[in-house]
Amino acid sequence: MLGLLMYSSPSLGLSQENLFFQTNTGITVPLEPQRLSDSWRNGLTVGGGVGYTLSDYLVFIGSVSYTYFSFSGKNLQLGMPPEYEITEIKGEKSHLLETSINLRLSKFKGENAFRPFLSVGLGFLTQRIGNVEVSLWDFINDRDGGTTHLSGTGVSDKGLFFTFAIGTGVQVLERFALFIEGGFLTTSDAGNSYVPVKIGIRFFKK
Repeated sequence: MLGLLMYSSPSLGLSQENLFFQTNTGITVPLEPQRLSDSWRNGLTVGGGVGYTLSDYLVFIGSVSYTYFSFSGKNLQLGMPPEYEITEIKGEKSHLLETSINLRLSKFKGENAFRPFLSVGLGFLTQRIGNVEVSLWDFINDRDGGTTHLSGTGVSDKGLFFTFAIGTGVQVLERFALFIEGGFLTTSDAGNSYVPVKIGIRFFKK
């Protein structure tokens, strides 16, 4: 979608001067599902996109974002029988992949270098909660208690999501701007929710 916008813009009557590209990084705090927020660290997010300035106050952005969550297990709720002792816990990474279209409202042109904005968007989310395996020792019978797969892990989910964010852009040079934003993302079934905080740079084609 992003490449199509860039290469087909002349035939669509879109001005190349209004096109821009952006890249960003940041952290994503998981709120739901509870299993992810309890046992994985805050995610490292990287992303990018292509945008088009529709007017002095409205911008369209198509974006892709990937988030990596490393396993910690510090708040892991295991619920194991009392006769078993945990000998080892192995947890895989978890991750999100987002593609979205966004509308951003702001004063994008003018002499003021600081330009606060409000952004809303719709997209498609692919989520994977890493598998967790717990190795046990049966200390009553003094033998190996085997390995168990922790419920609610090793699962994938896909669906539509809604997101909104607030932030500010800072025009550094004529062709470059910095931005920072904080937002909220939730899926259509309200089963997943995240708080992403991002900082990035925008490049204009002028």
